[in-house]
Amino acid sequence: MALELQGFLYAEPVVKEGVSAAGKSWKNVDFVIEMEATSAYPKKAVLNAFKENVIERVLSLKVGDEIKVSFNVDAREHNGRWYNTVSAWQVQQVNGGSTQSYQNDLPPLVTGAEIPKSTDDESELPF
Repeated sequence: MALELQGFLYAEPVVKEGVSAAGKSWKNVDFVIEMEATSAYPKKAVLNAFKENVIERVLSLKVGDEIKVSFNVDAREHNGRWYNTVSAWQVQQVNGGSTQSYQNDLPPLVTGAEIPKSTDDESELPF
């Protein structure tokens, strides 16, 4: 069963590299896709690319590019807890390019320096 999502690349992909216990080097990329960008509450998903050709394709994209991703979902258990892996095996750019209107609709990024410090002595979560 092929699962697919279509949306926009939301953030710069994150590259992870390492060496396995067997001495083989590995590389994968995590990337975020946003669906329903025009909605008041758009949904986002983090996907992982592990095949070299898919990694190259993801790294060639720009934030805001409209993409269609084919992926598999798998779960594994570790110490009594379950973890999901969403693995992209194909990434296609939709309409051959970036969607300028989506990029212009993005809110400005907020850096840590712009977030006001709390003056309360209580260490409560904001929710």
